[in-house]
Amino acid sequence: MEVSLAGGATGISHPLRSWLIPPRRIAGKTYQGECVVARVRHVSYQQQSTIYGSSMGVFGVSDRGTGFVAGGGGFVDTVHRGVVSVVLEDEAGRHVTEELPASVSLLDDGVVRLDRINGHLIAATNLTGRQGRIVLLGPSVFIDGIGFTRLHGVLMVATVMMAGQMLSDHPFRGAALTAACAALPLLRYRRIQAAKRQRDRLKDYMVEVMS
Repeated sequence: MEVSLAGGATGISHPLRSWLIPPRRIAGKTYQGECVVARVRHVSYQQQSTIYGSSMGVFGVSDRGTGFVAGGGGFVDTVHRGVVSVVLEDEAGRHVTEELPASVSLLDDGVVRLDRINGHLIAATNLTGRQGRIVLLGPSVFIDGIGFTRLHGVLMVATVMMAGQMLSDHPFRGAALTAACAALPLLRYRRIQAAKRQRDRLKDYMVEVMS
């Protein structure tokens, strides 16, 4: 592998290189980590604006000055985020473009480390600026979180109510009704715990990739 050195104003040199982390298989899916140390050839800082919100249209009827008109409520807001578009050069001389948060604080001819999993950028480190690592993505991006729905809440309340039937004159019917109401919440709970364990395993792998 060809290795070249790049140094910033601090005089510190960093080898330009890339390497793969041994893959990890979690819940039937393979996660492949990759790290790249590249030279910054060009930077362009800009503001990225995102508009969000909702509004209700005006509706109603009017005839010869009588009637009604309603609506027009809601809100719209804008969020501004600083980003930096960078052109990078790897150890083989290839040029690629990345968009990073402005907080990475990159300058021309600096050196940056990029950590990826399955092609998704999870962290960036400004090596020339001696900055700490900036984590961009977490395990929840790859493995969705699962929670209880309103239906599960209703069934859990019903389970508590049906449990009292086991002390009545028909305990077996009460036990059957309790088990029926508790089945879906229990299955959901098992899925929640399984997803949590999977995210914990993926978090450990992400730390390994970024180390």
